[in-house]
Amino acid sequence: MTMKRFVLILGAAIVAIGIAAGTFPLHATAAGASSYCGNGFAKKPNEIRQDHSRTIYQNEALVDACYEKARTWEFVGYAVAGLGAAVLIGGAFIKSHE
Repeated sequence: MTMKRFVLILGAAIVAIGIAAGTFPLHATAAGASSYCGNGFAKKPNEIRQDHSRTIYQNEALVDACYEKARTWEFVGYAVAGLGAAVLIGGAFIKSHE
């Protein structure tokens, strides 16, 4: 395997990890209640499921925990995917000796 192929495969793998980090389901717990919060790339938790009898919007701490987790994982997802894209672009400029 040449260096160019290795770098391109590595870059693609890093991009895939970044996408996975931004799209996996997030769960938050606050004040004895827990809820599904969507994922890092979703701007609003649009698929919130209740784990308790009260709704998530009646628990301000749970709403804050959901948004904080979503913002954090959005940053992580974009940062890792961006790093992978940079590696892919760099790999494209490596000269092939084949």
